[in-house]
Amino acid sequence: MKIVKQLLTESDNETADLYKYLALLSVVVAIGLSIYAVIQGQSWDAQSFGIGVGGLLAGVGVAVGLKK
Repeated sequence: MKIVKQLLTESDNETADLYKYLALLSVVVAIGLSIYAVIQGQSWDAQSFGIGVGGLLAGVGVAVGLKK
């Protein structure tokens, strides 16, 4: 639990970082939706998923870097 707290908080390990929570939530939702699509028999493009998640994580990295 300590590792999760360190990953989701700012450098003081006490203040919650909104950008990191949004990134985590977005990745969980994206993975959940892709699993749902596969279960429903719909097509799922892994390359588009990877590009989208990569763009999301790059944007969050920039936001966290600019915040400092």
